[in-house]
Amino acid sequence: MVKAYVLVRLVPGFESNAISQMSVIPGVKDIIVVFGRWDAIIQVEAKTLTELSPG
Repeated sequence: MVKAYVLVRLVPGFESNAISQMSVIPGVKDIIVVFGRWDAIIQVEAKTLTELSPG
């Protein structure tokens, strides 16, 4: 199992919509809203590094 954390910037006013859409993506295990340069941290898991990679 491969785990990763993805740092996300969100468009102001669309945070809840974006979070609800990201939460149904396969492999997304947790979404944590944070303050600072980034708006959220997403924990994702996959069986292999290839499955985890975008594209």
